[in-house]
Amino acid sequence: MKAVQTTTTVQWSKVGAGIAGLFTVFVLLAGLYILNLDIIYSGVSIEGIDVSGKTRQQAVELLETHMEPLLEREKLEMTYNGDTLDIELENIGGSFDYMEAVREAYETGRTENLPERIREILRVRKEGKDIPLRFRYDVLALRAFIEGIGRLIATSPVNASMTRTGDSFDIIPGRAGVGVDCDLAVKQIDLDLADKNFKPKTLPIIIKEPEIKTEMLEQIDSKWGQFYTVFNTQAKERSSNLKIAADSIEGRLVKPGEVFSFNGVTGLRIEENGYQEAPVIFEGELVPGIGGGVCQVSSTLYNAVLNSNLEIVERHNHTIPSAYITMGRDATVTDRYLDLRFRNNSDSYIYIASWIEGNRIYAAVYGKKREEDIKVNIRTEIIQQIETTTDIVVDPSLMPGESIVEKEERKGYRIKAYRQVIKDGVPETDEVLSVDFYRPEKGLIRMAPDVYHASTETGVLEVEDGQSSQDL
Repeated sequence: MKAVQTTTTVQWSKVGAGIAGLFTVFVLLAGLYILNLDIIYSGVSIEGIDVSGKTRQQAVELLETHMEPLLEREKLEMTYNGDTLDIELENIGGSFDYMEAVREAYETGRTENLPERIREILRVRKEGKDIPLRFRYDVLALRAFIEGIGRLIATSPVNASMTRTGDSFDIIPGRAGVGVDCDLAVKQIDLDLADKNFKPKTLPIIIKEPEIKTEMLEQIDSKWGQFYTVFNTQAKERSSNLKIAADSIEGRLVKPGEVFSFNGVTGLRIEENGYQEAPVIFEGELVPGIGGGVCQVSSTLYNAVLNSNLEIVERHNHTIPSAYITMGRDATVTDRYLDLRFRNNSDSYIYIASWIEGNRIYAAVYGKKREEDIKVNIRTEIIQQIETTTDIVVDPSLMPGESIVEKEERKGYRIKAYRQVIKDGVPETDEVLSVDFYRPEKGLIRMAPDVYHASTETGVLEVEDGQSSQDL
């Protein structure tokens, strides 16, 4: 009896082992079948859309069906100062990266060895896996659109300015400008689009402060220095040139450390700028030229600047002395070549004034009241006087007894100019401003033969007929 039972148990054990073997084979075959299916495994979704069991093409089509209406419906809304500006997503190349998301979904459960793949498939089937759908766009197109909006709403800052009446000033306040911070806007929008956040966005604004602010000009309340020279009002063309140059200087503001250029402010001395022909000094002679007289404006300004104790950067003297100012204190200018330049060596803005009253042209510098009481003395000295002579020419074409002075002789000079600054009553060491050379000029007299011979008989002249000689 016991032998029969043992035999039966053994037989059932063999049957069970066979069934288990068959089941294992079935599971392996089923696993191999599943692993080799060309579909996305169960439990995988993209942006919340179930794509399990779909081929890659089917998954792409399914995503397009759900997401394309969103692209057509949504817009980028930019708000500024209560206004809303819309950007169509297609205008910035907006689209969803379906292929990349489907590729990741398809690769789920396919990237490791066989055991790992099976574990991953089973895990995803149980827990699920949702793959985000990335939004793509053309960042350059977005920037161009934002910059276009910026140009529409941007306003430029307006500097404060001032007008002068006598020694009093009226200030016209400045105002700030606004602009779009394009870099920040693109950065913020990029972060939102990465999250597919299409909600309205407020444009980041940059406040552009004016360079010259009202409070800067309110400090200008003191006259630092002034100077004037006299001119002939009957010389109409020359007087007109003086006024044009003076008007162009009036009201110029010079910031701390800035260099003022006379030529830069007054512009080219050409007819298009209103300048007329009047005498100018050329190679030691007075000749007609456009803009004659402007050097009187620059010389007047030069002395006002000296009296204001500002730093001279560039200045040149004339080749011959000027009638309207002391030698060593003139300042000649020529287009593109010789300039008068000075630096505002203070810590605040200064106001340059230039105006005409009667036969006087004035220049003045105004600035913030200085902590020290400053006075300036300018002096010049002749360090060399150069003598010259007069040539005599016998001219038979002259009437008997006639002589004509063609050119007066003019002595030459070397002049040294000094500036002494007195602060709170204490004189400082003299500053040498310049050493100038004014060249001598020979005189010229034409004489009738009888006048010449009469002069030679007295021993004053010794020349041959038709020849020139120097005054002995």
